[in-house]
Amino acid sequence: MILKLFSNESEWIKNIDNFTSPKIQDRTTEATRYILSDLKSYSDKIQAVDDGVPNPKKSDKCLASLAIGQLNSHDVCTIDKSCYGILKNGTNYGYALTHRLLLLQMAHYSRHCSIFSKSEDRYFSNRFCSMLYVEAEFIAIQDFEAGLVDLMLEIMCLCGLHGHAQFLNRTWLERIKRFQTPYGCFGLDVKKMEYTIRQEALRWKLYRTRDYRTLEGLCNEHVTSLAMASYAEAVRFILEIYY
Repeated sequence: MILKLFSNESEWIKNIDNFTSPKIQDRTTEATRYILSDLKSYSDKIQAVDDGVPNPKKSDKCLASLAIGQLNSHDVCTIDKSCYGILKNGTNYGYALTHRLLLLQMAHYSRHCSIFSKSEDRYFSNRFCSMLYVEAEFIAIQDFEAGLVDLMLEIMCLCGLHGHAQFLNRTWLERIKRFQTPYGCFGLDVKKMEYTIRQEALRWKLYRTRDYRTLEGLCNEHVTSLAMASYAEAVRFILEIYY
C-alpha cells in the first residue's frame, strides 16, 4: 500500500515547490538543546528509533492509512486517528521528526491533499524543518560521524524538497561526497569503507532480508538513495535559479 505513494512520479512533479521559500529561522527548544549537548548521547537517542513518536512501525501505519484514505470535498486526507496526534505532539528530533514531515509530504505530493488544511500543513512543515536545520548544523559540526550521514541526508532531502535551499549547503554536499565509494554507491562509515576496499575483493550480493546492504555491506541502499535525491535537488536548484 505504501509503495504507491512513491511510485506515481508524474503526480509528484505537478506539486514540486520552487526554491522560493523564505529562509527558515532556526527553532531550538529546551529539549533540543539538551539532546544536542553531547554527541554520544545524541547518537544513542537517534539509534533508538523504536523510542520515537512515531516509531518506524507506527510511521508505516500512518503512511498506509494515507495511501488508502479518502479525500473529502476540500481535498483533506483521511488518515488513522492516532496519526493526527503524532503530527502535533510527536518527537521533535531525529528520524521520528523526519517521518512526521514525510507524512505531510506524502499527502501534499502524492495524494494532492492536506492532512489538516493547506496553511496548517505548511505551518507544520516549516516548523519541522526549522527544528531539523538546528539538528543538521549539529551533525555537520560533528563531520557526519557516528553513522549520522544517513539522517543528515534525510533532513537535506526532505526539507530541500519543500523549497528550502539553505539545506543544500554547498559545504555539506562536498563533505558528503567522502561517503561515496569507487563503485558509485554511498556508505555509512568512511573508515570502514576505506578498510574494506583495501582488504578484499568485493562481490555483488543480494540479501534476502531487507538490510539495505550491498557489496559486503560497503554500500547502504538507504544512504545512496538519499544522496542521489539530495544531489538531484541541488541540480534542480542550479537550473531553476541560474538558467
